[in-house]
Amino acid sequence: MVKRRKKEKKFSYTKRDASAVKKRAEQSGGMYDTPYSPSLSVYKPKEGDVRLRVLPPTWDDAEHYGIDVWLHSSVGADNQTYLCARKIKDGPCPMCTAIDSAQRDGSGEEKWVDELRPYRRVLCWIIDRDNENEGPQLYPMPWTMDRDFSIQSRDKSSGEIYYVDDPEEGYDFHFTREGSGMKTRYVGFQIARRDTPLS
Repeated sequence: MVKRRKKEKKFSYTKRDASAVKKRAEQSGGMYDTPYSPSLSVYKPKEGDVRLRVLPPTWDDAEHYGIDVWLHSSVGADNQTYLCARKIKDGPCPMCTAIDSAQRDGSGEEKWVDELRPYRRVLCWIIDRDNENEGPQLYPMPWTMDRDFSIQSRDKSSGEIYYVDDPEEGYDFHFTREGSGMKTRYVGFQIARRDTPLS
């Protein structure tokens, strides 16, 4: 009678952490690149009336609650968005190089060049007052919106500054989003009349 050798167990199963499974379950299935970390919640204003609270900056010697970033949109067949390395870090930027080349060659691609030019956003953290359970969200605010809120944050008669990002005595922002896509408009910029705590 031939004795069978007992097979050695070479594989040991280790259960994954529950948070890793949850993270996979909640991932988005988009095929688009993003200039922001996929782990961050990026805010997009809904159509209609919007009420936001800007969070204070957490970096040293901050002059503003947000930082300026420059983006290229409408890139490639999928209309992706990328950071502009030339404007942000004064480094080589493939999109700016392509724009420079098209302008030098006079290739008649003016529409394409205009669509790809870098544009400025003010990146800040906000709380959507109508959906606070979402927690802090990253908002690439149009620089014109930031300018208009900065204008609203200064009393024209007294010169007093309303520190909108103060966690205890700050002010909510109000505006209205009209339309969608290329026809999106933001109107009716206003800061709240009374200061309120962040939460």
